[in-house]
Amino acid sequence: MKKCILCKLTLMFSGAAVAVGIDGLLAFKGIKSKSLDKSGAMAAFFVGASSLFALPRSGICLLGFYYSSSKLTKYKSDRKSKLDADYKPGGQRNYVQVFSCSLLATLLSAYHYLRVGTDGPVFNQDSSPIHAACMLGIAGHYSCCAADTWASELVSSISYFNPFAID
Repeated sequence: MKKCILCKLTLMFSGAAVAVGIDGLLAFKGIKSKSLDKSGAMAAFFVGASSLFALPRSGICLLGFYYSSSKLTKYKSDRKSKLDADYKPGGQRNYVQVFSCSLLATLLSAYHYLRVGTDGPVFNQDSSPIHAACMLGIAGHYSCCAADTWASELVSSISYFNPFAID
């Protein structure tokens, strides 16, 4: 049985309201806990609400990445503050850092929403190539961002040697 237009609109607006509500609270919490500065909070609100609305799985991946990276940023922060002259308590990520770790996945989520819809099976042989490409692209993007962020946060906090840049 096909859903009526009113039912589809109701689901769409309720999904948008949930996404805006969750990401509004998280952006506010990010400023309060000093994980984000004001520009970072606005960017995080935009990418978070867009991702969570367009493709809930992508939004959940983003939230997991944000939460785990925030925890690792605060891990042994006293040691990190001694090593880095530009250290900011809590990380205080700005819009450049937020967009660089989430914009590609947000664009893939929006493209998926426009071409396929909000959600579907994670991976199976019957899913469309666009669905599979977007899901793999999102997973790959967050995997790379997590690897980079987690490595830099952990190396500076648990290494016996001071970290150095390879030019």
